[in-house]
Amino acid sequence: MYTGLEDLDASTRMRGWNHDSASCNDALARGEMLHLLAETTNRCDFDCEYCYTVEATVAQDAGFHGQPLPGELVLHERLALIDAAAALGAKTYDIVGAGEPLIDPLCMPQVEHAVACGLQPVVFTNGSVLGSARRGRAVAERLWELGTTVVVKHHGPAEVHDRIVRRAGAADRRDRAIALLMEIGFNSTRPTRLGIDNIVYQATLPWIPDCLRWCRRNNVYLACSSFIPSGRTRKATETAASWEELEAVFAECRRIDETEFGLPHSARMPFVGFGRACTQYLGLYVTILGTAHGCVGKMESYGNVRDRALAEMWAERLPPLRSSFNGGCLPRRSFYAAADGMSNARLDKLF
Repeated sequence: MYTGLEDLDASTRMRGWNHDSASCNDALARGEMLHLLAETTNRCDFDCEYCYTVEATVAQDAGFHGQPLPGELVLHERLALIDAAAALGAKTYDIVGAGEPLIDPLCMPQVEHAVACGLQPVVFTNGSVLGSARRGRAVAERLWELGTTVVVKHHGPAEVHDRIVRRAGAADRRDRAIALLMEIGFNSTRPTRLGIDNIVYQATLPWIPDCLRWCRRNNVYLACSSFIPSGRTRKATETAASWEELEAVFAECRRIDETEFGLPHSARMPFVGFGRACTQYLGLYVTILGTAHGCVGKMESYGNVRDRALAEMWAERLPPLRSSFNGGCLPRRSFYAAADGMSNARLDKLF
């Protein structure tokens, strides 16, 4: 049974990620998936030092995201993937990479098709397009019309953010994007349709508590967690937060929520301020090349959608989810088990 959402009301989450415990249990009982996580083109105008979509063999290649990858899924393949997920009962369509979705001309047709199929779209973006004077408002208004939830990268103060994403002026565009989305009303709904994506590691640790406060006060979802064993963070590095630091920041954020906002939760991974609950794991993640995994951590692989039906992959994934998944984050647990040699008892405390 899936029990990972029992420690916090789903209404405090963003639209598309607000599945409660009962709906998760019911979906698993019916054999339905909740999320399809899918990528758009590999092209990106940033070069984030933590990027999980960069292939491990070229992890330090600053030009990896400069162009599409050979063999990217074309539009009819991407739309067919959405159709297949909808047929399996999917409720949410997460666009999570591989590069910057909003510079891909095929992104909006994907969002439009997902809406037509009854899925809630959630788009992760670095804010460069939405923060531009030329295109930002038109794109943001179209996303609003489609009912999309938008999550913008946000890694603290401008100088920290620009260094992490390796682009001067990125924070200015980020801030303009968030201000525009708030002006349009993305954070006026319940659940909110606005989130910010902050990674917990050495560079960002000092800013997490106040980031949580700002999100709570402004009805913004904080998608904030630690490294996963994929891409540039496939192996542990000195930039990762230690488990002691993770434990401390999760506990501080729990204290803030309980004492300042009246929101009790478990303070367990994966997301700061929301307790142990990763509904994205109740689905499949498909890369822009068509390879399918359990989630962005890529611990489980199911083949390629060009060779194998999504329904067949989901039928393989469903039994272990029904028997053992508890809402925690298995890839992050694996990352810290390898990084610090943590005991199972210590891992159980966080994950």
